[in-house]
Amino acid sequence: LAPLNAPEQAALTRPLIAEALERLPQLKRTRKIFFVNAWVAAFVGGQVSADALAEVMRLSRGLASEPDLQLKLLEAADGLERAVRIRARYAGG
Repeated sequence: LAPLNAPEQAALTRPLIAEALERLPQLKRTRKIFFVNAWVAAFVGGQVSADALAEVMRLSRGLASEPDLQLKLLEAADGLERAVRIRARYAGG
């Protein structure tokens, strides 16, 4: 998942993020927990835009019934949030 979700590929993978993260409850039931962690880290870690951050935050609110998944998603979103802030400050948006 990492090469597909490299920051250089963010424009290509951005349309996939919602579908990928909406599958988290299913992945939790059918895969080992380490797979879920890698899945979240790859899909969120490869994003760099404010709209991707907004989508991740929207999806995290939808996971309120799965607090462990919600926390994993919010943890991964921390790096994305920092990247968005840094890009906004130094790269003009």
